[in-house]
Amino acid sequence: MPNNQTFTTTGGNGMGINQDKPEAAIHIVESEDKGVALRIDLVEEQVGIVGGGYFISNPEYALRIKRYNWNVYPESNLFSIDGRGKTRIAYDGSNGGEALSIGGSAGIFYNSTNKINLSYSGTQPEFSWRTSSNKNLRFKNTNNNKVPLSLSPNGKVGINTEDFFDEHDLYVNGSVYIKGDSPETYSLYIEGSGVAEEMFILTKVSHI
Repeated sequence: MPNNQTFTTTGGNGMGINQDKPEAAIHIVESEDKGVALRIDLVEEQVGIVGGGYFISNPEYALRIKRYNWNVYPESNLFSIDGRGKTRIAYDGSNGGEALSIGGSAGIFYNSTNKINLSYSGTQPEFSWRTSSNKNLRFKNTNNNKVPLSLSPNGKVGINTEDFFDEHDLYVNGSVYIKGDSPETYSLYIEGSGVAEEMFILTKVSHI
């Protein structure tokens, strides 16, 4: 075969490209001169004439992996990249324009005990994380390397701080501005006591 492609009959169980002993149905070894193990080019096609011009057709899929279960129809989609670059993982439905659609939970693992997970609990969307040493969940801005928001494993919220001292639920490093645009009587209501080292009360002056 040209370009070092081999279809072996001994030592392997599939088709090998730059591999004389394939370990899968198709076993591709990266070509040294090209630096690309697999390339798929989608080519538009002119189909007929519609309204005085050509109708352009695109391939429906660039790559699709489907599962066929015995005596079950239709088959299920495991992984696909369509002709527009939309990717679906274990999902057969319309993706509504999203570049990535996943039919199940999505997990990012550091190791087996450290991960973040996006999933549904029933019909309730859920974002969760787990660490081996009870670390905070950080929302980090890589432009300035700061952490504007953090959540502790026991429910404490920090804005511009992770110094969760004492037993408070909200920690803010900076000022807080509360604007009441709702029909509620009060913008801030404290059910219980409050402590302040200093407090200023300013009233609005209306000009008629």
